[in-house]
Amino acid sequence: MRVVFRSRPPRHALFTASLLCAASPIATAVAATGQGKDPAHRAAAHSAQPAKKAPRTRVAAKADPEAITVTSSRTRRFHQMANTVNTLSGRQLEQFHIVSPKEIAAFVPGVTAVNAVSGSTPIFSIRGIGLDDYIGTNMGGIGIYQDGVFAPYPVLYNGQMYDVQTVSVEKGPQGFEYGRSTTGGSINVESVKPSSKFGGFLNWGYSSYNTNTGKGAINVPITDHIFNRFSFSYIKGDGWQHDVNTHKLYGAQDILGLRNQTRFDLDDRSSLLLNIHYTRDRGTPMSPQDTNVDQMNNVPVGTYGVGPNAKNNAVNVGSNRASRDENGGGVGLNFTRRFDWGTFTSATGIDFYRRSNYDNYDGESVNVGDYHWNDTYIVQ
Repeated sequence: MRVVFRSRPPRHALFTASLLCAASPIATAVAATGQGKDPAHRAAAHSAQPAKKAPRTRVAAKADPEAITVTSSRTRRFHQMANTVNTLSGRQLEQFHIVSPKEIAAFVPGVTAVNAVSGSTPIFSIRGIGLDDYIGTNMGGIGIYQDGVFAPYPVLYNGQMYDVQTVSVEKGPQGFEYGRSTTGGSINVESVKPSSKFGGFLNWGYSSYNTNTGKGAINVPITDHIFNRFSFSYIKGDGWQHDVNTHKLYGAQDILGLRNQTRFDLDDRSSLLLNIHYTRDRGTPMSPQDTNVDQMNNVPVGTYGVGPNAKNNAVNVGSNRASRDENGGGVGLNFTRRFDWGTFTSATGIDFYRRSNYDNYDGESVNVGDYHWNDTYIVQ
């Protein structure tokens, strides 16, 4: 089911088209002057006016709600960079059903991502450079930025892949443009910003394991100079793993993300953007499947593991308290001032994250190879 109430196409759709337009200015000029027609048509047009050259005129573009307008200075910068840049638009993210930052790696060459823990904490690497030794407070060679604010720790990426305008992956060493140099490259996630038009959308989906997915956003112009956009994402689903002894389910999803952005236009060249966001994850961790521990210890099948002939979704967590409780949020403030020679941007933010996760690392029902993540992060 999809309910849509908006007065113009979403901004991320226009951004995708702007990249294509900026990438081929020659083809655009050819189409505008008529030089892209077939040879027979050109010959007919030439013979119709052999004696006088037609004056050059500029044809005004017709008003069209699908008109393409290139307004982003970063778009032009990408085309002037020597390094490789891969960009995914918001429409592509929806088509690929990307709901986790980790899933970006499946669609961008040279990028890999794995979950450091059973939750949704991704560890990225670009062309082999990333974070090799994971501890909650370690920072790798990849710079992750969310709406222009640096997110140094992997837990800060959780629950943010919704109502996104673009995801840009800049490969290779990056300088100090974002405030921190990165050896492997950077990943920039930009959410859809508030606009002067009232509109929004609401999506709901249902899939296997009783999984409900809801996403939505509403854009409201408060005054002529203040605009607000609220968006959310919620995923709730049963676990797909089945405990052979307790019959409990593991691998369940329960992720909520909220974001509210308010734009203040100070004048025709200056603006402030206030970003308030929150995310939580209370799903049930997945558990590995151990098929030979019972044979190794010469005990009945199902004592510690699941046995060699178990189903793919069978696990033996037992009395281990495998659980997840993560909460995070923050506030960001971006100031932008446009000059004739360029654009000045200042990004300030503070983020908090608290998690208490218990993972059954070894897939056995004994409390030996388990780990309890109990930590708090504060980043400014």
